[in-house]
Amino acid sequence: MKAILKKIWGHILIWGVLSILFGIISIAWPGLTLTTLVYLFAIAVIAEGIAILAGAWQARHEDKNWWVMLLTGIINIGAGIICIANPGITALFFVVLIGVSWLITGLMEIYAGISLRKEITNEGWLILAGVLSTLSGLFLIFRTGEGALALIWLIAGFAIVFGIVLVLVALRAKTWVSGMTSR
Repeated sequence: MKAILKKIWGHILIWGVLSILFGIISIAWPGLTLTTLVYLFAIAVIAEGIAILAGAWQARHEDKNWWVMLLTGIINIGAGIICIANPGITALFFVVLIGVSWLITGLMEIYAGISLRKEITNEGWLILAGVLSTLSGLFLIFRTGEGALALIWLIAGFAIVFGIVLVLVALRAKTWVSGMTSR
């Protein structure tokens, strides 16, 4: 895997920069409709998929697992195309899916906190996390519009942090290029 990363560090850098740009644009224009955010997301995912595909193709002779990156690129491109083709449904589905996920997670955390109360200390924190997850999930499910706007900020923050991490990985992988010997 290190051989792939050292070969495609530039593509990872592009992926990270695109993610950061997506996050900044989302924060700069919070009034964007969710449909527009879906389009921005779709374009970023397609561009990331193309960068990943190019990197995987370039590394195909370097590592037998290059196909994992190829598959990741294809999935990104496919997801982006689906988002562009169905922006309204994608936005609604996206928000509701997150809500359902948070609801289920919250209920499981509450159950775990109650079940473990005799085995651990401070189980109240786990129960509190479950209550917060459950309430947030219900909010997204039943107040999808308001939840979508709140999610824009969350998505933007994630995109920026994720992009920064990818840029750091790319810069680290770049040093592997000069630091590794040929095998």
